[in-house]
Amino acid sequence: MPDRCEIPRCRADADLSYLGHGVCTPHWIQFMNENAPPEALRIALGIEAAPDPLMEDVMSSKKKAETKSEPKPEKPAKKSSSKGQAPMRTVALRVPEEDFQLLHKAAGDRQLAHFMRTTLLAAAQKAVAK
Repeated sequence: MPDRCEIPRCRADADLSYLGHGVCTPHWIQFMNENAPPEALRIALGIEAAPDPLMEDVMSSKKKAETKSEPKPEKPAKKSSSKGQAPMRTVALRVPEEDFQLLHKAAGDRQLAHFMRTTLLAAAQKAVAK
């Protein structure tokens, strides 16, 4: 392992070895963190990327294996069962906190939307019937 960091203009002692090149800890952290671009350390050291023949064989064999597999039959698209249903609309209410808590208590656990819908519809039907 070299004695000095091989990043240009760095005079720190090399703590690590990367592909036979000495690298100091601060540069290792800088170039190998999750926010650094891919292969930043290799580029900073001036190492040219030579294709790894073993990796090429592995990658090409995976591609061949994937292409040999038979295509999966397509599933028919699910049709929505909205026959005769009107489009849904949203009604929003702003109420004080104490009224909101009272509504939640009256509706029960996780039932406020259903409670409000039935209550509003009942009130609307009563108002229209008059």
